[in-house]
This record gives sequence, C-alpha cells and structure tokens, in this order.
Amino acid sequence: EKSSTLSMKYREELTMLMSDFSWITNGKGGLCHPGPNSPKSLGECAEAEEESIVYNEAGDPPCLAFLGNSHMGHHIRTIASLAKEYDVSFLWLARHSWGDLFGGCGSTPDPPSPWDEQRIRILKQWKPKRVIFATHRPRCLLENNSTLDGLMSGAPEKVLIMGDNPHLDSGSFPFESRHGFNALQKELLNAIKVGDVSSLDFLSTIKPERFDFFLRTEDRLRKAIESNPKYNGTIQFESTYPAFMDQNNTFVQVVGAETEGGNRLLYRDREHLTLRDGSERLREYFREHIFGDLDC
Repeated sequence: EKSSTLSMKYREELTMLMSDFSWITNGKGGLCHPGPNSPKSLGECAEAEEESIVYNEAGDPPCLAFLGNSHMGHHIRTIASLAKEYDVSFLWLARHSWGDLFGGCGSTPDPPSPWDEQRIRILKQWKPKRVIFATHRPRCLLENNSTLDGLMSGAPEKVLIMGDNPHLDSGSFPFESRHGFNALQKELLNAIKVGDVSSLDFLSTIKPERFDFFLRTEDRLRKAIESNPKYNGTIQFESTYPAFMDQNNTFVQVVGAETEGGNRLLYRDREHLTLRDGSERLREYFREHIFGDLDC
C-alpha cells in the first residue's frame, strides 16, 4: 500500500498540474445548460435572445459568430481574450450536448428544430462576417448538409469548421478512465489515493483515441467541402490536432510544459480541454484563421 507521504507527494504534483477547473460555464461557456437528452427536444433558448452578444467597448454589432457545443465552449476564455484584444463584438451561440448540429446526424436530415430556426434567424438578423463552428462529431457533417447550410445563413464572408482536439485513449491510463465530463482531476486524485499509480509520468504516453479514423474523417470532410462549389468559396476546414500531438503524432500532449507556473494539464477529461492552458494552445490558430485579417 502506498504510504501517506508518497500519496501526498503526488497530490502536490497533481495540484501543480491543475488549471482553473472551476471556470466551466460561467460567462457563457454554453447557452441553456444543461442540454437536452435528444437533439429532437431542442427548443428555443431564451438566453440566445438576451445574452448571446458580447459587445466591444463601442457596442458595435457582432462581427463574429461562434456555434457548436462544449467543444466550442472550452475555447470561450481564449476567444473572449482575443475579441477584447482586437476590439470586436461577437455572437455566442454554442449550446452544450446536442446543441451543435443543424438537422441531426442522419443521412436524411431531421426537420429543423426550434433551436435550428432560432439560430438561423439570429444569423440572418446580425449577418456576422465570419462564422466559426466546433463539434466532437465532424463525421455528421458528412451525413447531410444541413449544418453547413445553417452556418451559411446570413451570408458570411467566411465559415470556419474547426477540427476537434484528439480524444484520450482510455487504454493508455493505468486505471479505468471513464468519459465523465470534467472527470480527469477526480480520476487522478482517486488513483493516487488508492495507490493505482506510482508516478504521473504515464501522462506523457497517452495515445489518441481511434486516431486513424479521426484523421480519415477530417480528410474526407475537407475534401467534401473543397469539391463542392456551393461551399468551397466560403467554408474551410482547418485541423487543430497538431497543437496537441507530439512531433511524431504518437502521443497526446496532456501536460503543457510551456504553461505559466510550471507544467499544467491541457485536458480536463478525455475529450475536453482546460479553459486556460488547453485552449491557449490554439491562440495562434484563432489569430491566423479568424482574428488576424478581420475587417469589421
């Protein structure tokens, strides 16, 4: 059994790794949280009418719109920081759980939900120049075109489909790792407590989950957009995974060596990034593809 001294040592090490896990949905991490259990139960969201615009100091109309689910939500802090730096207002229409897609994920699209219709109406009302979308299920964009069409509402000059961050392979953990939202901290603390780990070194050898499938899906989606004249002049797909993989694309960088104050976790569970250090890896991505040449 692990001694209390050893347990304390790794608890202290884990504390040094942790980021600000308490800052989850405060300040618009996601609208109308928690989300529904089914995409067909997506009603309108009153918050989208009352609280979806984050204004700059001048109170200008929103120039950007961000849509998706929690895989957009974990970037809220980075996006808000850059919007302030570039002095632009933006629409925040990310909704947790099933609130990302338009028309569902089947080969035959679902009829538009009230949430679909609400988002389309808001995009047409404000006509943001750029629309940005993130989801953990990009394969659904290959099933039907409802989401791509929905994102084109309001005739933006550009739509960016963000590639997802790699998900962490459960088999790489020396203990049972579940899919629980924000679960990684709790799992690591429990593994230390019961003596399932003797070191946190294993965090440097976490493999990406189904990475071949992940890459194939991204490649298929990119080619589908580029080959469709309806979309290829406006919509572009850009991967984010290189920011989270090692140089050989073998292991996910779960811990960021460059983070201020020492190494910190970049992931808060097997799918989601930490709001500060994890999403910070994409600050230059957002500059390059969204903010850097924005003219509002």
